Amino acid sequence: MERASDNMSALTELEKDVMEEMYFVISFRELEKALRVPHAELVTAISHLLNNEMISQLHFVKNDFEKLEPPDFSSLEKSSFVANKKGLLTINIAF
Repeated sequence: MERASDNMSALTELEKDVMEEMYFVISFRELEKALRVPHAELVTAISHLLNNEMISQLHFVKNDFEKLEPPDFSSLEKSSFVANKKGLLTINIAF
């Protein structure tokens, strides 16, 4: 539990807000609308969460989502995201 708390304390307030929106699949555009933050700040927050393996990046292909591994940072604006197990554990243990 201590490790999850350490991860959570390392997150910015924006990253925590982003994680709260990612309990279900959400697109970049939907995140921008929901959080109303500058584009560059949202890109930075998502990139940090991807680098820390707390969220998964998804692309919609042939009527379903496919996880991008490794993440494609050049296509963040065209992607959707969801919190993964590590991210969910981190956010839920911290609260």
